[in-house]
Amino acid sequence: MADVSVVDGTMHITLTVPESLAAVHGRTLDVPISSITDVTAVDDIFGQVRGLRMPGTGWPNRIAIGTWRGGRGQAKFRDFALIHRPGPGVVVSTSGVPYDRILIGLPQPEELVEELRA
Repeated sequence: MADVSVVDGTMHITLTVPESLAAVHGRTLDVPISSITDVTAVDDIFGQVRGLRMPGTGWPNRIAIGTWRGGRGQAKFRDFALIHRPGPGVVVSTSGVPYDRILIGLPQPEELVEELRA
């Protein structure tokens, strides 16, 4: 599972090699805390996946790793998903970075939410 940490005002996500290959993405994703507009813990992280996978790996309600894109009218979005199994997770909404939302499946999402809000 990827390592998610908050250090020096930045959320660092370090993907494992298999996750990086599945996501068709580099090994790291860094988001300045100042770019985070909202953080929410959810019971069903797969319920937050939207759009079409481009690029990445996905199987409905099983795995979602990579970029999901879509839009309605002029409102386009680009999300990054890091979900290994159904269950709880964290939705990180951002502004001014390549992804509009980052979806992370975690067994204890409240810990990351508290760390990002602190």
